[in-house]
Amino acid sequence: MYELLNIEVKDGKQLISGRELHEKLKVQQDFSDWMKKQLELVDAEENIDYTRFPFKRAGNNATLIEYSLTVDIAKEICMVVGASPRTNEETRILSKKIRKYFIGCEKLAKQLTTYYDEKFAIISDRLDRTEKLIGLRSKSVFNYGRYIKNKMGINRATKDYDNVKMVLFAELGVNMWEQIDYSLDVIAKREY
Repeated sequence: MYELLNIEVKDGKQLISGRELHEKLKVQQDFSDWMKKQLELVDAEENIDYTRFPFKRAGNNATLIEYSLTVDIAKEICMVVGASPRTNEETRILSKKIRKYFIGCEKLAKQLTTYYDEKFAIISDRLDRTEKLIGLRSKSVFNYGRYIKNKMGINRATKDYDNVKMVLFAELGVNMWEQIDYSLDVIAKREY
C-alpha cells in the first residue's frame, strides 16, 4: 500500500508531488497544462491546497515548475479525472486505485490515532493511580496513626486504637496504611 505514491509530511501537511500523480495516472496530456486545468476544476487555492516552486531537471538543466499538492486536493483531482468522460480507461482505473490508496492511508491513520489515544489513556490512568499511591510520601506524609492516637488521647497503640484502625481500613477499602490515598485533597479535608 505504501509504494503507490510518495507522501511527504511538511509543516504538518501531507503532500504529494503533482508530477508523480500525473505520472502514476499515466495522463498523456502535457503536465503543466493538465495540472493547471485540474487545479482550476477542483477550485484549489494556491498556498492552501497546493504550492508551486521552480526546480531544475537533471540532465538538460531546464527550469520547470513543480506542484506540491495536499493529499485532499490530490484525492479530489483523482475523483475528477476518474469521472471525466474524456479520460481513457487506464487512467480511470488508476484514478480509482489511487483514491482507494488515499482512503486506505486515511483509515490506517485513524486506526493508529485511535490505538495511540487508547494507549495514552491507559498510561495516563496508570500514572494517576501511581501518583495517588505515592501521594505525598516523599514530602510530609499525613500520619493517620498519629491522628487517631491524638484524637483518642493515647500515646501508644491499644486495643481501642487497633479497633479504630481496622474500622478506618474497612471504610477506606485498604489493608495497610500504605494503601491510603495521601493526596492533597484528602489531607486538606482532615483536621489536625
